[in-house]
This record gives sequence, C-alpha cells and structure tokens, in this order.
Amino acid sequence: MSTNSVGRLGTFICLLSFLFSCDDSNEVGLGLSPPGDVNSVFVDTFSVEAATVLADELPTENNFSMMAGRYVDPDFGSIESRAYYQLITGSGLTPLDSNFIMDSLVFNFFPNYEYGLNDINQTFRIHQTTEVLADSIDYTNQSAVPFLADPILEFSMKADSVIDEGFISITLPIESSNHPFVDDLIDLVRIADINENFIQRLKGLVLIPEATDDAKVIGFTVNSNPTLQLFYHDINDPDVVLNVNLANFRLSTTDPEVTRFNQYISDRGGSPFLSQLSNQNPSISSEQTNNIAFIQGGSGVRARLNFPTVKNLANQPGIVSILEATLIIRPVFASNQTLPEPSQLVLYRTDANDQNQIATRIVEDDTVNVFLINDRTGGPALISYLTRFESYEADITTFLIDLINGTEESDALILGVNPFLQAGVINMDESTSVNRFLINAAPNNEFSVELQVFYNVFN
Repeated sequence: MSTNSVGRLGTFICLLSFLFSCDDSNEVGLGLSPPGDVNSVFVDTFSVEAATVLADELPTENNFSMMAGRYVDPDFGSIESRAYYQLITGSGLTPLDSNFIMDSLVFNFFPNYEYGLNDINQTFRIHQTTEVLADSIDYTNQSAVPFLADPILEFSMKADSVIDEGFISITLPIESSNHPFVDDLIDLVRIADINENFIQRLKGLVLIPEATDDAKVIGFTVNSNPTLQLFYHDINDPDVVLNVNLANFRLSTTDPEVTRFNQYISDRGGSPFLSQLSNQNPSISSEQTNNIAFIQGGSGVRARLNFPTVKNLANQPGIVSILEATLIIRPVFASNQTLPEPSQLVLYRTDANDQNQIATRIVEDDTVNVFLINDRTGGPALISYLTRFESYEADITTFLIDLINGTEESDALILGVNPFLQAGVINMDESTSVNRFLINAAPNNEFSVELQVFYNVFN
C-alpha cells in the first residue's frame, strides 16, 4: 500500500486498528486470519489492468459549445475541430429597399474555452455548407457536411486575448464580397423574407481552422447574443449608421431540430504510442504503450479499466461485506508538460458485449449513457483531482458490490474526461473538450492506478 493511501485513510484505520489486518497482495485472503466469529475489518489493494480504447462515435449535436481549432500533441498527434451550425432569424425586420445601402456583415463569437500548447495567432475560415443539417441524421465527432471551397471570410485571432475579452467580432465589408451567401442574404433582407427561406436558401455555416496551425482548440459558447448583424445606412442620410440583428444561435439542446455539431479530425500517425489505434483496432493494452493509458475528449480516446483479481473476494472464507471501494487514479507527470490535468474525470459502465463501449439504455425512445452511480450522492461518479495526493479518487462501492454479487454484467469501467462547468451546470459532454490525460498503469508501482477495498469478514 502506498504512503499516500495510508495517510489518506489514516483516520479510518486508527478507529478500527484493533480489528484491522492489512495485506498488499493482489490475491485476496493471503495472510488474513479472521478471529472466529468476531467481525473483522480488512483493507486490500487490488491491481487494475488498463487499456486505451476508441469509441465508435461520440454524439456531438446541439451541445452548448462549438469547438474549432487545431493543435499538435506530443502524445496523441494532431487534433482538429470544426464547428457546423445553422442560425435562427431575428424578428421584426422590415423590408430594406434600394434606398438602404448595405455596408457590412458582422459575425460574433463568444469564446469560453481553450486548449493547446501554443498561444499564437491562428487562422479560421467560415464556409457555407451545401446542405441543410438534417434532423434524420445523428451527427457525431466523425460526421461532416459538404461545404463550398471558397470561404465567406477569413480571420485570425489569439485564444488568450479573445477569451479575456469574452467575444470576437469579425466584420465583412459587403462591397468587397462576391460570395453567394452574402448575395442571397441581401436578397432575403431586401424583401424581409428571412423567416421562411432563411435556412433553406442559406443552408449552414462551418468554422474551420487552418490545416497547418499548431495552436489551440477554442470553445465558443452558444448564448442569446446576436451572432450575425447587418450594418447599413439610408442613402439620403449617409452619416447615420443603422444595424439589425439578423440571426442568433438556436439555444435549445432538447429541440429535435439539429442546428449544430462538432467534427473532430485526429491524426495519430505522429503519436509514439497510439498510431495503431483506429476503428479497426479500437483497443491497445497499456503493456503496448509504455504502461500508460490515454484519454482525450472529443476524439473518443478513453481508458478502459479491468479488475482481474477483485472477484476473489467472493472466494474468501466466511461472509464478505464490502464497506468501501475506492479507485485511485494517478497521472503520468511529464517534465515538459504544460497542459493542465483535467479538473474532473468521469466513469461509465461498459457494454457487456463490447467493453470498449459505454453501456446505454433507452429512455423515452432516446438512447442515453448510463453513468456509474456514486452510492453516496446518487449522481454521476465525477472524480476531482486531489492536489495533496496528486491523484483522482472515485467511490465505486456500488459497482464492486454488484460485480461480486453477479448483478453487474460487465467487469470493466470506461474512464473519460469531464470537460468543465458551464453556467454552474455540470457539462457531461466529452465532445465539448479536447482535454487529455495520461494514466500511470505500471504494474507493482506505488504511483500507479489501483483499487483499494475495505471489507468485513464474518465466519
């Protein structure tokens, strides 16, 4: 047992020291001698087998953040995100006849997230899609919609600067643009016919980073502020600049109409360990990756944890009653690491038929993830980083009891990143982050991932 583990549980152990016996072996029962019918308390540390797995696909539609940008990670290779979206129109627009001169369009974005190694200027382009986002399609991190090759506009920004400001506005002078999107938009504005034909005629937009950038992936919040504005003036009063809010993001995440999704493009060819991870080869043991398991939001890279010896508790002489089971996860610290550890991780149950995938269930005709339930709070098992112990801890008591009793179908858990808190609400969507995490999975190592179990034995 590690020194950190002893310190963390010292209070509990001291209270029970007259009852308790400790064994560091992975095989349950070695050296344990329950004294007759007396209720004894034991603590054992069990090994955890780790692997890096790739999700089939991550749903990314209609979430609260649009993700765009690109950076190259020394462990994962490059990751690029593209944000596809449609707009809803404003209200109260009156026809703007030929007496009104259209001056410019202003695109507004509201960044609230950044992740990457280089805080430098990076380039983005806004393209028009050639198709409307279809409600009949379930868009995922691997989805794409065709778009016109010529961009509507191109702009550059530096992530830290725009996040400090809270927004970025990009102005497109209309007289200098000959893009069909602008022409169609002006036609609709002239007759105030934006309510019926806005989406069908204009289709959608996609925000794309420069393909060679090595900067950051930026998250843009979806809020009630206008995202597309038109500035114009009256030909008879040219000194007075007028403007109208043409469009907003659609805010509802429960609306059945699809209005946005994030696409992630990963190139793991430059990774020293993950180049073989693919849809055709979705699982790599940590033994093949230098005793490290990898996690990266958005790309679908997760860690699978198996507990090969814990079922031996069922073979313990007498009746075993589990008091507490704590999964302790320790990161791999690199000397040159500049990216922060995720503030939280999250555990999922796995599919009994495919332990590389998260278990799902049907709720009101919609498929949802089944999170591992924490027996103390009744909520998802969110795992916070403990700075003092340089580790994450998860209470998996309920899962372990179900596993040993045979009511849990799968003996594996999936570990992913929990992106961030947004407006005080926990965001459980992996697709709104590219946070990465490396798990120390070295065997027989006090700084490795482990399972610690307190239990009673009754004869």
